[in-house]
Amino acid sequence: MPEGATGAKPAVLKIRFRCMCFFVPDEKNKRMHVLMPDTTREGSCHSATGNGDGGHGAGESAASAAGVEKHVVRVIYDKPGGRLGFVKEQGLVLMPEGGGVKDFIEMEGWELVFPGNGVDSTLPVQIPDLSATNGPVNPALLGAARQQSVISRVVMEGGKCEVDETESAAIWHFQDTDQPLAQEVVWSIPLEAGKLSWQRKRFRPEGEAPAEGDVEELPELLPNAAGNVELVVQHVTATDFPSPRDKADPDTRAGHFAAFYCLFDEPADTSIPVFVEEEQGRFITCITARGS
Repeated sequence: MPEGATGAKPAVLKIRFRCMCFFVPDEKNKRMHVLMPDTTREGSCHSATGNGDGGHGAGESAASAAGVEKHVVRVIYDKPGGRLGFVKEQGLVLMPEGGGVKDFIEMEGWELVFPGNGVDSTLPVQIPDLSATNGPVNPALLGAARQQSVISRVVMEGGKCEVDETESAAIWHFQDTDQPLAQEVVWSIPLEAGKLSWQRKRFRPEGEAPAEGDVEELPELLPNAAGNVELVVQHVTATDFPSPRDKADPDTRAGHFAAFYCLFDEPADTSIPVFVEEEQGRFITCITARGS
């Protein structure tokens, strides 16, 4: 719609968080932090005997967690001529020669901050609350310095979270109940400027000196035909980027979420979500989670 026209729908930034993304509200500063735990440290931070699994299979353990593939953090955005394209039957694939429709940035050791006017910290029930059995999240994880248990972070200063009802879910056993838990959720933030101007910042450990290049400007993004700027934040195995596998060893689900427990000061010796069944025939290993 031309500039100045009435009735224009406000542009919205929609961030789709997929797989091992951990949501932590910061009520004091009206922010939502999304932490990407380091999947290479599971065995050192949680013993998880996995008792009380309700008869749905062996509990998750630190020993089984050691076999989980290393995860990577990627942010996908629209870009004509980019490195990602769609191929029939395969979905999103790498395009070595370019000519795709999307591109991506690598986020290990970086953070994104999206400004706004305060967040709605209510999260969908499909995001399991691990603080119910583990107590509060380590508060240092919400500070300026990167902690050892986290490899990347996204911070929202506005907007709200919802589950995309068109996406299939899997059933997991959690807190004595079989329930659908979300593999991915969508965070929406109004874009008052009508476009997205954004940057990534080096997420350095405490005591590490800043350096030139710690702030990198990213391509300005304009709304699509639906009035949205769309990003996908994935914390997945390298094998599952850019498209998830149709099949994988079901044993990889065991202990897959032990890295979440590294985010607590005193994690309980308890079972993390235990897989029950897929829906719509889709292989799902990861879920999102939250703490407080």
